[in-house]
Amino acid sequence: METLFVLLFLVSLGCLVASLIKPSWFKQESRKRSALIFGGASLVFFILIAIVAPKTTPTTTVATTAAPEVPSPATSTPVVAAPVVPVATSTPANTDADQIQQIKQLVYNVVHGTNSNGESNVREIDVTKASDDTDDASATGWDVKVEINIDGSRTLMNYSMAQIYDSIYANRKDIAKVDVVAFEPLIDQYGNQKDGEVYLTYLTGDQAYKVNWSQDQSTLLYQVLPNLWTVDYDATRVNPSLLSD
Repeated sequence: METLFVLLFLVSLGCLVASLIKPSWFKQESRKRSALIFGGASLVFFILIAIVAPKTTPTTTVATTAAPEVPSPATSTPVVAAPVVPVATSTPANTDADQIQQIKQLVYNVVHGTNSNGESNVREIDVTKASDDTDDASATGWDVKVEINIDGSRTLMNYSMAQIYDSIYANRKDIAKVDVVAFEPLIDQYGNQKDGEVYLTYLTGDQAYKVNWSQDQSTLLYQVLPNLWTVDYDATRVNPSLLSD
């Protein structure tokens, strides 16, 4: 409706202008009569446009945040950021299980794969707290027991044992004792073959942490450690043929 009234208003306004120029175009006797007719029509349509025009409600935008105050360069002070405090997690960053796995990995780093008999070089790795293996409740650190398979070579066995001691003690400062047990396939009197212990050594932390672990590796592995560890069991004392050079 508003559009119709706007068109009629424009038409009547155009007719008003044209009739004032030449009234005879609209069959009017005088300009005064034309102005009365078309001027009145224009006024009526203008009023109708105002009546039917949609009412608009003014909207007021309310600022929800105040504009930040910018201090002048002369009075501004540096803002010091608050230190970042790490959020505590429910799980400890380094649990006993993590420690045990790390110690075992040190062994696997130097002794892995299989021997000439097709057996895994590492039989078992047992890591326990020192206080659990002694009556002394004040004992601290970890006790490590490593079982390895060998293929009859004393040189290779000694080298493997030395590597294990080196890898553990050179990288950990919380080891109470390390035992290394060597197993070899043994044949009994009936011809049956079964793996059995042929050599067992140990090295305590009291002795190990006196060693210069950064010295020449060849000297450390072939001379220092074999002369430092304690032989707890040696089957070759009974049967020298068990281990060859």
